[in-house]
Amino acid sequence: MDIGANNIWCYCENFGIRSVKSLKGYQVAAYLRNPEKLNITNGNLTKVKGGLSDYESVKAVLQGAEAVAWCVGISMKKYQDRAILDGHKVLLKAMEAMGVKWLID
Repeated sequence: MDIGANNIWCYCENFGIRSVKSLKGYQVAAYLRNPEKLNITNGNLTKVKGGLSDYESVKAVLQGAEAVAWCVGISMKKYQDRAILDGHKVLLKAMEAMGVKWLID
C-alpha cells in the first residue's frame, strides 16, 4: 500500500503490533503503552512509550508525521470502557493541531 507518506505514526496494542510489521519501508514512530511487547528492531522504527489520554505527548510524537495508523481493535466485551474511544478523540485533536491529514483506521 502506498499512501504517499514516508513518516507514519502508529498507535498499537496487542494484535495491532502485527500491523507495524506491515509498515516496513516507512519511517514509523510506534506509540505504545508497553513498548517491550513490540519485538521488532530496525533503523526505520522508533518506539515511544505513552498513553492515549496524554494529549501533549500524542501531539509531540506526531511532529513530522504525514499519516497515522490507528491499530487498535475494540473488543465488544470491553466496549463499555470508553478509554479507547476517548483516546481516539485525543488523537484526532492532536492530528488537527499538527496538520496530519491521513488516518488509517
